[in-house]
Amino acid sequence: MSALEIRPALADDLPRLVELERSGFEAAWAATALGEALAAEHALALVAAPGAGDVIGFALFLRLSLIHI
Repeated sequence: MSALEIRPALADDLPRLVELERSGFEAAWAATALGEALAAEHALALVAAPGAGDVIGFALFLRLSLIHI
């Protein structure tokens, strides 16, 4: 088994991320929403891939602001 590589997600990964999202969630994010999140400066997206193989998972972190009134 090859080592698992964790790296930042790239725009080229988007089709695979959409595929994974749809296979894992009934109410999956739309491709446009995932693409916008990948491009956002307040987001961090990481993917997991065995060596040079296909992406097998991903994590998306969004920094949100909270305002208390």
